[in-house]
Amino acid sequence: MKKYVFWLSALFGLWAQALWAQMQAPEVYWADQVLEYSSYYTRLDDPKQYAPEQVLGPPNGFLSNGSGESPVMWAPSTPNASEEFIKVGFSKPVKGVRQVVVAECSRPGAIREIYFYDTDDNPYLVYRNTNLGPLREKSRLFSVSVSPTPYAVKSVKVILSPVKVPGYNCIDAIGISTGTAPVKPHIPVADDVFEWEATAEKLSETINSPYIEIAPNISPDGTILYFTRENHPQNIPLVNERGEKEYRQDIWYSKINPDLSFSEPVNLGPPINNPSHNSSFSISADGTTMLINNVYLPDGSMKKGVSIAKKIDGKWTQPEELIIEGFENSSQFSEYCLSADGQVLLMAIKMADTHGGKDLYVSFKKGEKRFSKPRNLGPVINTAANEMSPFLAADGKTLYFASTGHPGYGSSDIFMSRRLDDSWTNWTPPKNLGPAVNTKGWEAYFSISASGEYAYFVSNEDIYRIQVSIKSRPKVVIMLTGQVRNERTKAPIAAEVKISSDDTTFTIESDAQGMYQASLEPQKKYVVHASAKGFFPAEVTIDLSDKKEYTEVVKDIELTPLEKGNKIRLENIYFARGRADLLPESYPTLDALAETLKENPNTVILLEGHTEPYGNKKSLIKLSEDRVKAVGSYLIRKGIDPKRIKYKAYGGTRPLTMKDDEASRALNRRVEVKVLK
Repeated sequence: MKKYVFWLSALFGLWAQALWAQMQAPEVYWADQVLEYSSYYTRLDDPKQYAPEQVLGPPNGFLSNGSGESPVMWAPSTPNASEEFIKVGFSKPVKGVRQVVVAECSRPGAIREIYFYDTDDNPYLVYRNTNLGPLREKSRLFSVSVSPTPYAVKSVKVILSPVKVPGYNCIDAIGISTGTAPVKPHIPVADDVFEWEATAEKLSETINSPYIEIAPNISPDGTILYFTRENHPQNIPLVNERGEKEYRQDIWYSKINPDLSFSEPVNLGPPINNPSHNSSFSISADGTTMLINNVYLPDGSMKKGVSIAKKIDGKWTQPEELIIEGFENSSQFSEYCLSADGQVLLMAIKMADTHGGKDLYVSFKKGEKRFSKPRNLGPVINTAANEMSPFLAADGKTLYFASTGHPGYGSSDIFMSRRLDDSWTNWTPPKNLGPAVNTKGWEAYFSISASGEYAYFVSNEDIYRIQVSIKSRPKVVIMLTGQVRNERTKAPIAAEVKISSDDTTFTIESDAQGMYQASLEPQKKYVVHASAKGFFPAEVTIDLSDKKEYTEVVKDIELTPLEKGNKIRLENIYFARGRADLLPESYPTLDALAETLKENPNTVILLEGHTEPYGNKKSLIKLSEDRVKAVGSYLIRKGIDPKRIKYKAYGGTRPLTMKDDEASRALNRRVEVKVLK
């Protein structure tokens, strides 16, 4: 009883603290409209940076870059004008305002006057400073207290005298509040960050050499860490014009031992590493496909873009360019990420529709080594500053990335957001991963295993590992991998793979080696259907109903060639009990067969019907005949010429087993397809 009272008291205490903090924290209304401005610092290559609109909303650059100006702030066009101003509005006027807040960054102290305006646009002077000059602070959240306004504040005008504080003056945000408590900077963090006790661990000297280590990339199974080393003397050297050796960037890897220690790193070597800058971004679940920065040209030089390499018989192939339609990148830098199923490509590049610096974009697979035109992820993710190093978790929805434009602790922080729909432009507001990950310095390149437990990232040119807090992890997935092969020769087949459950269906493609991979939700049953021209389609059922934790499942699929004499059994064909009426669950299998016959218009098939061997022989023959004709009628309705379909009814004369249990009976009740021509 005492223990119960103790916990109840503790819970009440936490609740009371949270309530008190909520009562003390003033509600701040941040400006959401730009009404007038005197000028702004215009960059021809980035017209959205430093624009008046950057002053809208809560502070962001003020927090992540408190030591200087940031492109997510408004800056006047000249650093020494006698007067500059900006007037902002609030979509909902606020009565009883008791303070105004201005986030000043980069040389604060130039605010000369602040005016409130009511709904009739009447001005009210609420602040004037006649003793302007530089301050000791590099930035500040400047607040002015006023008597409660009897009028509703519709807009605020801030007037600067930049000449009094030499250099560019930047304003990040303007807000008003009906409270009197001081307004403090706020960084939106993941929900359980401050309750999670894990701390970031700097990896040992085995990984972190005296040189630069960046771009950690953990394999989905968490057993191999790929990373990039810069200036290391064991990198492949470039001999410059003076005959001197330069060691740029090479890709290295280290195996992770069961105790989470690392084996001695190994340089990946040619053909992936060469004298230029080499860096990897993604590794497939089976470890045989790697996404690599830049495009490898025949003469050994590189150009902007991204390539892919395959591991065949233990050796990496020459990286080949991924063709991205309409691709452009006006930034010197770029980062990429390939989704777990290989169907989605994320990139940090700078295109014509950028929100400022580098933005995050998405492209979708359109064929072997070809992706669609990049689509901007939108303003929830992208800011006027730089977004970098995207990483899409195995669940296909949880995005980790680095940014210099969202509220953070240092010059670049790592954030997470979750995709809300298939538009790829609708995201949850990004949340900072908190001070256990982000410091006052530079963090980026977050990579997390498919299990979602451990993540790796870069902090100030060294690699760290952290056990990720529960609410910052991606959703639990089952990692499915497999190979599509020729049932006769066992040779790999590039095939279309359709995966469906009760509430979802999606299609992916196996590669030239027949490999396919997908991340699946647990506690569901899936049908995996593979098809390729010149082959019968085939499907397998994967039951994950009892799976709740991360698991890796391997399921190979063999396709039978459409050659004379070859035969397959149609899986998942269902009839009403004792009748020839097809049930709807049969339609996907028959639709796939119809598509195969359309793709191979000269093929003639024989539909063979079988039943269980128990019962009246004549009745069973009639039932099997009616059933194969029902299948044939369905195919004909789907556009198949009746002359291409023949029928044979065997009843129960050719059982696969004589056992009398229900599973054996179901095995004998079947429709088979044989190629006649």
